[in-house]
Amino acid sequence: MDSYKDSYKIALKAITEIESFALGEEVVTPIGRGIIISLTMPANGLYLSPERADVIVWFSTAESTNGWVQHEFYLRDISKTEENEESKRLKEACAVATTITERIIKEFKGGKGEMCPSCGIHNIIHEYRTEDDICNAPTGLYEIYWISGGSSLAGIGIADDGDRWIAPIDWPSTGLLSNHIGSIKYMMLLQRKLND
Repeated sequence: MDSYKDSYKIALKAITEIESFALGEEVVTPIGRGIIISLTMPANGLYLSPERADVIVWFSTAESTNGWVQHEFYLRDISKTEENEESKRLKEACAVATTITERIIKEFKGGKGEMCPSCGIHNIIHEYRTEDDICNAPTGLYEIYWISGGSSLAGIGIADDGDRWIAPIDWPSTGLLSNHIGSIKYMMLLQRKLND
């Protein structure tokens, strides 16, 4: 029985040492960029073979490379894509929004019109209901009320190109506010920096 436990530990260690990928992830292959549509790890019932794990990557008809629309590769032959500048900027913006949100929730004790002495954020409650108002909303912390129901706390900021990004704390990433207008019933500004 102990040999089975040992083989499990050995297999688990081997699996954690290989790079992790997910279905739907864009990857770089020896013949170009594509999207993972299948992941398989050989096993014979007693042992796993992570070193022989393979993936099927789809390139699409428009992006087919060397005549391949999809192709099978060993996991060791693919790699993660480098993040483009836009993705990096959005992740950084999300991190900033999350930090501000957590700080406000933890430290802000004042009511309407008061300022938190530690972070300099001013509490101004205002609703934005029209598409134009939402698109031009100032940066800050909002309660977003969704047409589908429910609400989310979200940071809204302005990107270098002037577009507004939205970073709800219950989303895994940020997005452009203009792409989500149709989903928003209204927004309530909870916190805003005094210099905005």
